[in-house]
Formats: sequence, structure tokens, C-alpha cells
Amino acid sequence: MTADGDGGNDTLLGPNGSVLYGGAGNDCIVINGASGLGEGDDGDDVLTSGSAPIRGGAANDTLTLTGDGQAHGDAGDDMLIGSCGNDILIGYVGDDLLDGGAGADSLSGGPGNDTLIALGDDTLSDGAGADRFVNGRAGTAQITDWSPGEIIDLTSWAANPAYRQITAQSMLIWDGARGVYVNRATAITVAQVQAAVLI
Repeated sequence: MTADGDGGNDTLLGPNGSVLYGGAGNDCIVINGASGLGEGDDGDDVLTSGSAPIRGGAANDTLTLTGDGQAHGDAGDDMLIGSCGNDILIGYVGDDLLDGGAGADSLSGGPGNDTLIALGDDTLSDGAGADRFVNGRAGTAQITDWSPGEIIDLTSWAANPAYRQITAQSMLIWDGARGVYVNRATAITVAQVQAAVLI
């Protein structure tokens, strides 16, 4: 099934394998299945998919996965919500919120001041901007490209974590079985990381 909403505020519902384009307007797109494509285009769109890839387009979109899948925010201040599986969430341009849910997820904020929430063994990449990395109560997150001034939020741990220098460019923050690997392209110090941590 292929459908194009064109102009206006459309609701497009499709079975597995559907290709749905919202077009202009504030659209609602739902794909029930693991294959196909949903694309919001212009407008503040709401997209939901089992595992089929979804893309927000321009404006401020909300994208939700209910299975292992990919969600791309594109332009605008987007909200991307993963499932309990292994998801790929990419915010692109804008101040985005990415929440991977449980599972081993890959979250990439892109340019903008993004909030990336890790609830499992996730890989977090920020891009340009002053970002906030929120780490849940379990799992080990990997921040690939942290910069001084960005926040590492460990308030859900309710603990006083330990710090260990791994290499000149990487550090481990841990408390029991949970942890965060913090990496950057240039040298990193314990003092820099401690200054960024909220506990």
C-alpha cells in the first residue's frame, strides 16, 4: 500500500509494507509492521511504527517505535521514542529529545542542544551543540564524543559514582553494575568529567 496525504492534516494508517507520505500539514502516520516507510514531510507530525523506518521531516515531530526500528527526526525540535528492543534514533538538526527505552540502542542527536536518554546498554553520539546525557538505573552507556560543558546526568543512580581513567581520551564512571564510558577525540581529565556530572 502506498498513500500520499499531500496538503492538510491527514491520518494515514497502513499494514505491514506500507509506504506513507504525510505531505504538508500536521499528519498522523501509523505503520503496523516491520517493513515499509513512513515520512511526515512538512508540519508537526506524529509517526508510529512497529519496526518500519520512519522520518519526521521539517517542523517539530514525534516519532515512536514499538519494535526494533529506525526513527529519523530531520529538521525541527523532535521527540524520538524507542521500544524495548534495539533501536536507532537520529535527531539531526534541532533541539531533540531521544529516549531509546530498554535494549541496546544507538542514539545520535546531531546539531542542536539535545537530550539523550539511555535506559540500557546504549551508544550515545551528540554532534554539535550543548547536550545532556541522561543515564538510567541500569546498563552501561557509551558516549562517543563528549565535550566539556555538556551534562552527564546520573541523578537516577542516587549514588556517589567512582571515576577511572581508561585512556587519555576515555574515562569510565561506574557504580556497581552500571556505568558510563565517556570518550572524546582529544585528552580528557577526571576533573572535566566530574564537573559535568549531576548526581
